[in-house]
Amino acid sequence: VVRQDRFFNYIRRESKKAAMKLPDSDSDNVDAEVTTEQVFKDLEALLVSTYRIVAAAFVYYASLGSGSVGGLQLNEYTEFLDNCKIPEPDSKYIKRGDCDTLFITADYVEDRTSDEAAHMESNALLRFEFLEVVIRISVAKYADAPDADDAAAAHGHGHGVVGCLRRLLEENLVPNLPPIAAELSDDFRTSRLYTREVDEAFVPHVPLLKMLYKRYLVRADSGRRPKLLKLEHWTRIMDDCQMINSDFTSRESKLCYLRAKMVIVDEIQDRVRNESLTFTEFLEALARVAEFNCYPSDKELGQMRYPNRLEYVKSAGPRGAPGGP
Repeated sequence: VVRQDRFFNYIRRESKKAAMKLPDSDSDNVDAEVTTEQVFKDLEALLVSTYRIVAAAFVYYASLGSGSVGGLQLNEYTEFLDNCKIPEPDSKYIKRGDCDTLFITADYVEDRTSDEAAHMESNALLRFEFLEVVIRISVAKYADAPDADDAAAAHGHGHGVVGCLRRLLEENLVPNLPPIAAELSDDFRTSRLYTREVDEAFVPHVPLLKMLYKRYLVRADSGRRPKLLKLEHWTRIMDDCQMINSDFTSRESKLCYLRAKMVIVDEIQDRVRNESLTFTEFLEALARVAEFNCYPSDKELGQMRYPNRLEYVKSAGPRGAPGGP
């Protein structure tokens, strides 16, 4: 699934440099032939190995905004930059204004009248555009860094686009992403959701939950019910069930919704599916809500001297174990 992501098809196109829109550079540290097949193979290999952490970050920051499902807006992009300590006020290429320019460049669509453009939100990055902007940031930040040669020699980053991206991932994203932003959706599924206990808890309530799911599929303008649950329907369920409060806000609700969705390979061609939940995903989203709501509040965590929920879970042990939450 990862290798089929729209982004990887994007960089495999025949006119790779035009499609990828990789930056030109006069730096001696950037590959002179960035369009060569080997560079793109190396780039794809690195992105495949780190895809899940980058995609997890995208989902988290997209959940913070008020835009469409799966769109990362400028304010949340700025928060991502700050969390990962990317902008440099004294840099020639990676000041905050430069980062904003990279956002605009990655969001650019040449033909706004095309069918694809009609399904793309303006001023927001889809996942494949976020992957592109991460690459562009890495080149702007590290291609001409004063310690580029030393870092390449000491850590084996190599030169060029691939080396810059590897350095950004290792020095900025991985160590600086907030724990909640770096959580992988599959970790929750394999360790918490796909268990006999959860299955036994769900099974008696499946008929009622199916009725609930169908009840909130409001009619579209055409008079036909949509087949999938959209974010506005999910939000109405959370409101009607009085789930939103000071500890479980609309942000957490949206994050549960986004993380419950399985990866959709092409966010544009399958836009409706990318923005909706199947019934199975709806059940997962409910399980995620339950997980959020059975933790202590932020105030209680502070009183117990835990910096965040993740550290609470780590120290308390598995659920069901002595002393577990």
